[in-house]
Amino acid sequence: MLLTVILFLFALSMIFDKSLELKFYPWDKEKFRYYLTVDGSKSVEEKIIPLTVFLNREDSEVYSWIGDYFRDKDDFKTAIYFYQKLIDFAPLVNFEVYKKQLKIYEKLELKKEKEELLLFLFEKIKGKGYLAGFSANLSKELYKNGEVYLQEGDWQKAAFWWEKTTKISPEWSYFYLELASLYYQNGQTEKAKEVLERCVKRKEPSEHCQGYLNLGMNQFENEKPGFWQEKILEIESVKRD
Repeated sequence: MLLTVILFLFALSMIFDKSLELKFYPWDKEKFRYYLTVDGSKSVEEKIIPLTVFLNREDSEVYSWIGDYFRDKDDFKTAIYFYQKLIDFAPLVNFEVYKKQLKIYEKLELKKEKEELLLFLFEKIKGKGYLAGFSANLSKELYKNGEVYLQEGDWQKAAFWWEKTTKISPEWSYFYLELASLYYQNGQTEKAKEVLERCVKRKEPSEHCQGYLNLGMNQFENEKPGFWQEKILEIESVKRD
């Protein structure tokens, strides 16, 4: 059986050797990546990609490269398929694939699919503590999604998404303050206070939130939701003690 597989792969390599300008062995990832960047022919899509996926079907990098290839050709439907394959196989390998997928959904105005992807990742990482590369980035995406609803005048849905930022990145005071401000501006003063009280129970954001409680949340008269947007979007990552 093993000998049969070896002979089969050798025969394939000879076929590709004759059909392409450079030698191509489907199991050589770097050569495969090279062909994706220089060759947009049908042979790449009809022969090389399917075979490479078959031989590297548990390799997340391969799915990412293929997704990029189709994205750059504006074949967004196929790009989504391969990005999703990567996510299904290795959901916590790299946040970049989520970023690429989210951008395509935004471009195609697929709001439902975008939010399903955000909720999928939220469920994957909530309660797991700080995850480098994921926690801060996801929180920013959740925050931006809430902002869309805020601009549309739907503050309840904005609150739904902003609540999730405090679950994923509880070390940052900005997320609590934005959520508390949102509640305060919409007459939910008790809920705003509850958000701040949750905040002061955490070591990192405690002092900042306590200042708002000490002044009876009067700061929210001037600090409308979105006040801390710039600081939030500057967040890269943070290490917890």
